[in-house]
Amino acid sequence: MPTSIANNAVVDPSAQIGDEVEIGPFCVIGPNVKIGDETRLDNGVTLCGHVHLVGRLQVYGGIDCRCPQPDVHLSLIHISE
Repeated sequence: MPTSIANNAVVDPSAQIGDEVEIGPFCVIGPNVKIGDETRLDNGVTLCGHVHLVGRLQVYGGIDCRCPQPDVHLSLIHISE
């Protein structure tokens, strides 16, 4: 499945989006954000600052994750069984 971005999602051109990523409606993806392969963002997810989503995640609707300081990185990691 190719990467898909909803028409009403806002994605900064400098964000790094992996392969097979699905970005749902009303999502906001800011600069410096990295989204790993095979990640799904449900409706209304906001990611801003130095946020790095390691691949194979599902982020549920309404999540607002911001990490404004350049020397602090927030990583959400999925560990498969």
